[in-house]
Amino acid sequence: MQNRTKQYLIIIVFSLMSIFVYKHGVNIDRGTLSISANVSNYSYKVGRNQFECATNRCSQILKPNNYVLIVSKDGFLDYQTEVEVSQQHENEIEINLETIPSTKEIDASEFKLETFVKDNFIVHQDLSSERKILALDPQRTLSSFSYNQKDKNALVVYDKSDVYFYDLKANESYKLQLPINFQPNQVRSFTNNSLLITNSDDQVFQGFVKEGRLELNSIKVINSIDHFLPTKNGYLAVLPSGLDQSQFNLADILTDQVEYDEGPLTNQDIKSKYEKVDKALFYYSLQSKRLKRVLDLSLESTKEVGLLTGVTDKNSTPILKLRKGFYKIEL
Repeated sequence: MQNRTKQYLIIIVFSLMSIFVYKHGVNIDRGTLSISANVSNYSYKVGRNQFECATNRCSQILKPNNYVLIVSKDGFLDYQTEVEVSQQHENEIEINLETIPSTKEIDASEFKLETFVKDNFIVHQDLSSERKILALDPQRTLSSFSYNQKDKNALVVYDKSDVYFYDLKANESYKLQLPINFQPNQVRSFTNNSLLITNSDDQVFQGFVKEGRLELNSIKVINSIDHFLPTKNGYLAVLPSGLDQSQFNLADILTDQVEYDEGPLTNQDIKSKYEKVDKALFYYSLQSKRLKRVLDLSLESTKEVGLLTGVTDKNSTPILKLRKGFYKIEL
């Protein structure tokens, strides 16, 4: 009887050891991916596998590999990134999902321009006070200006002929050397330390300041300076509504060709065709690297729409000007 009991004990011990070895042996060549988000009840896809997370933090044990992680939730922009899972290591990813931008019609009296000209100064509306940024030349006619709050610099166009760059942090300024026969009209800060500038024919160029010279790229898909606006975490742009949002990248805005439903447009015909296609307001998120349609626009002319930065409730707010109306863009 005792021998039989010992046999049972041996069988039980070996069974438990087998279960332990199997359980941990299966995962010994695995790694862990842990996701922490600013929301709960989201779904996420790792490679081809789809998962649901009821809380704000979830983990998965995966084979070591490089994966594409996509996190989704209704009402929020998809988040996509590449992650690496290493054997017997935990990779912790923190994600901040952004809400899909929305628009709300407001009256012109409900906001003030964030930057404007007053008493021959460029003035920046800072919370409840106005702050003088730059004194303008009273002997010259101001054509256009742009103030970059983040980098503390300004661009000023005088008499549709001269462009001046002001480094307000270093208290330095200089006149830019322009390409031959280039007559500047409007100017606005753009991306990657560049600017948007138009000539006398209202053609839009991307400009780079290098050693005091303004170097220009060819005409871009953005057909008006007022159709592009940098925001805190991305960019707003009025673009052709037929753009493929799943594949579109901000870099495509800077290229000479962009694929439309009609086919590729080149430098020669991009301006005329861009005027004719339907428009929509898009938001490009620097975090998710994705373009999202915010609002379809029914326009008779591209001059009916523009983007500007206003101050509402003491906060900096993107504003869409659509014909005679104004819309607050909530990001």
